[in-house]
Amino acid sequence: MNPPFLMLFVGTDIAFMALHLLHTYSGFFLDPQYSLTKERGFAETFQYLKEGWIAALLIQFTFRTPGLLYPIWSLLFGYLLVDDLFALHERLGARIAGHYGLPPMLALRPQDLGELAVTAVAVGFFAILVGVGYYRADAAARSFSRSLLGLLLVLAFFGVVVDMIHVMIAHPAWTLAIDIVEDGGEMVVMSGIVSFVFHAIHRGRPALLC
Repeated sequence: MNPPFLMLFVGTDIAFMALHLLHTYSGFFLDPQYSLTKERGFAETFQYLKEGWIAALLIQFTFRTPGLLYPIWSLLFGYLLVDDLFALHERLGARIAGHYGLPPMLALRPQDLGELAVTAVAVGFFAILVGVGYYRADAAARSFSRSLLGLLLVLAFFGVVVDMIHVMIAHPAWTLAIDIVEDGGEMVVMSGIVSFVFHAIHRGRPALLC
């Protein structure tokens, strides 16, 4: 990790969380763009920039080192960027739920089940690609990938697990807190990933998470 770089990004994330609170509870910053949950709002846009930057940074490894892992990781973050920009899994999830007539289950709406199905397909697709790339990669690329995978699992916890908990609870008293945990958690983890990849690029080679 690159501590100054990480502190700068996480500090910005915390600022967006504070703006979200002011937007919700005060008479200031009334523009919906200040909300963490606003699609293509200020906080979401910052997240898009991080995802795009990670994809671009990983492309540099593609030209520096042989193997498939780095372009696969770059493709993954490119997918995350496109998914966030155009709400792909939400739209496809709604279509799947409507087309197959999915019933509510475990306090989840049909659309939530459709979104989980889309996410599962995407995870499976990239897991196969990463597995193939990992099998053919050198030790440095494998170490880098294990660290990056660990960060992605934390990101998935906030983006999938906490999101589903949010849907299951669906209580106004908990909405703000879960919004902060879910969206704020995703932002902080993505900042950690940017810092990790940037640090690896700065060192001129893949690095362990340290």
